[in-house]
Amino acid sequence: GDVHDPESEVSRAIRERGGYALMPELGTRPANHYLPRQLPQGAAPANAEAASPHQTTARPQAAAVRPAPSEAALEVEARGLFAKLFGAFSKPSQTHAGHKTAEVTQLEAR
Repeated sequence: GDVHDPESEVSRAIRERGGYALMPELGTRPANHYLPRQLPQGAAPANAEAASPHQTTARPQAAAVRPAPSEAALEVEARGLFAKLFGAFSKPSQTHAGHKTAEVTQLEAR
């Protein structure tokens, strides 16, 4: 079903069973939801009839919500990770100075 359609079967199940969106702090309107097997005895989802899957309040308290990182910050982080990853393959072996590592030799053979 479509979790973004409040009338779909899956949306009703999310409302009725106290489900909630996973990682909504990313602001992407995620389609992945946690749906408990059953509600704890005596518990009822808040506003079960009116709430959409993204509005349920049955979600456990999360850590402080951080704003999504900017595209520039993500690019800087990605470049750093790639530099670390590929830099590790291009450094000469410390045990055999002047010789290439086995990883570099294998990559060059491809």
